[in-house]
Amino acid sequence: DLPPEKLEGRTFVAIAVRVGVPIFIKPDIINISGAIEKVELDKNKITIGFRNTGNSYIKIESINVYLQDENSNSFKTLQVSGWYVFPGVFRRFSTDITKEDCEKVKKIALSVISENREFKETVDAGSKTCE
Repeated sequence: DLPPEKLEGRTFVAIAVRVGVPIFIKPDIINISGAIEKVELDKNKITIGFRNTGNSYIKIESINVYLQDENSNSFKTLQVSGWYVFPGVFRRFSTDITKEDCEKVKKIALSVISENREFKETVDAGSKTCE
């Protein structure tokens, strides 16, 4: 801290800033596990849910989204940026797609890539609203 200047008779603005520093503590025995949950396609947006079921944080580096047609052939690949998912936490990630892709997609294949592991899942696009 710097000592305050003498501000008598002057107009000034004071700004208060709060800073937090994350501390990552790993347990003695690490269990890295997670699950892709609640994949939804609605209004040209794909939402991917991921739950950390382990006892340590998972840093998701990226999520590869493969749009597939009725023959399970991938016709487009999208990449979503990841983030930290802490133990017991459910986090959503999303990406937008075009109306044409929304109408064409029948299945969504996912590859969640973390520092230590890869989680894969393929789901039906189901009933959807494309705009």
